[in-house]
Amino acid sequence: MNKLIILSVAVFMLIPISSGLSMEKEGKYSAKFGWSSKGQMYDVGPDHKVFAGEFSGTIFNDKGEGFLNMASVVCPGYLDINKGVNDAHGYCIITDDDGDKAYLIWKCKGEKLCKGDEQWTGGTGKYSGITGNNSFYALPSIGGTPQGYSIWEGEWKLP
Repeated sequence: MNKLIILSVAVFMLIPISSGLSMEKEGKYSAKFGWSSKGQMYDVGPDHKVFAGEFSGTIFNDKGEGFLNMASVVCPGYLDINKGVNDAHGYCIITDDDGDKAYLIWKCKGEKLCKGDEQWTGGTGKYSGITGNNSFYALPSIGGTPQGYSIWEGEWKLP
């Protein structure tokens, strides 16, 4: 009988536990977000364009696991390109495998490299009440394709 109990405990310990059950309450992270964009670009004057649409893709935590690794990201946003200078802002909805969402607001500015900051503004499920600050930069692909990547680095905290 004791062997059966020991075997049962050993097998139970090998069963993976859902990421939501063991999530930490705060941390730091760095990640890469590969995105493509869709929307509309408008000419609004000489050497001045405006894009309204979304940037979407997948985020990969640099550790290969943990906070928001391989989550879906959709970022509705606005990009003003005036005389080669990008000035952009928007929001992001990050959805993990469990369907829980984290929300943030972002803004960036720069020529080829758009550098800026993000703030966590809340979430659902395990991300309810998330706060924290991040820095990021976005770099569009060379050649005018509607794709690029962003590097995110920051901190998060849950209540």
